[in-house]
Amino acid sequence: MEDLKTLKGEVDSIIFKSEDTGFCVLMLNCDNDLITVVGEMGDVEEGEDLVVTGEFTSHQKFGEQFKVHIFERSLPTTSAAIQRYLASGAISGVGPVLAKKLVNKFGDDTLDIIENTPDRLTEIDGITVKKAEKISQEFKTTFAARSLMSYLNKFEIETSYGIKAWKRWGNTAEQIIKSNPYVLCIQGVDLSFSRADAVAAKSDIPADSECRIKAGITYILRQNADQGHTCLPLDSLVKTAVSYLDVDEKLIKKVIEDETEEENLYYYDKHGRRFVMLADFYKAEDYIARRLAIMRQISYDNKIDFSEVIDLEEENNGIHYEKIQREA
Repeated sequence: MEDLKTLKGEVDSIIFKSEDTGFCVLMLNCDNDLITVVGEMGDVEEGEDLVVTGEFTSHQKFGEQFKVHIFERSLPTTSAAIQRYLASGAISGVGPVLAKKLVNKFGDDTLDIIENTPDRLTEIDGITVKKAEKISQEFKTTFAARSLMSYLNKFEIETSYGIKAWKRWGNTAEQIIKSNPYVLCIQGVDLSFSRADAVAAKSDIPADSECRIKAGITYILRQNADQGHTCLPLDSLVKTAVSYLDVDEKLIKKVIEDETEEENLYYYDKHGRRFVMLADFYKAEDYIARRLAIMRQISYDNKIDFSEVIDLEEENNGIHYEKIQREA
């Protein structure tokens, strides 16, 4: 990381862009020197100003490239850059022809007018009040997405996580994450707890905050589920959480109790011991148990040996069943 360099320039052209991952290949104009830049930069568009930090690498097929680790982006400020930005399709409903009309009319103030005084767009022939409002809303949506990616990038969180968060929460994503960075750990976004914890620490969220404890408990339970244990003894969970999160045991117990009341966690009592399960695993196992009970009532023992089928299942899924599981 000691050899990282920083480049500043304007996006000249987009060579490739993945909407799913945010990975881009673009040409960056740095003082009239075009440089191939690659990395996760989200929905970057032509005409934008970028500050990218990374390293030069050599690709076997495409030659020298600048691989981005961190980037900052800002809206274009000059008329020429604004026109290129709008003409690129950055805002739905605005193409090259309308982009030129807008910039000819409003110059360097075009984007500010689109965002803050969209009624002025009706000064251009062909733009109705309804269309002006739509253009403004599209711009605000796009700006919110860009703002989210830039915010996460400050913590070196890859754009792919920002895209997942955006798809889940839309325009409110940034505010939700700022108030509780641990939402990035939920299934579907899937940032690791440790990285969300780092964001929270830099955002001055206390180590004993309820949102941190909730996320930590969920992380511990999911880690154990990945090892084949869909539940944990309550006493074991509390002990592990105290050690991992370095918070008071009473807080851990209170959060677990609150989460069971909210049905985010479930208790399961067996042989005089209380276990804790995540809601999705509890509901899944409850469903399986009920279905097996029904199957037992309507089925009979046909004496077929399913050993080979079970062996094949283990091989295909890379798992190993214990003896009692094979018998079941």
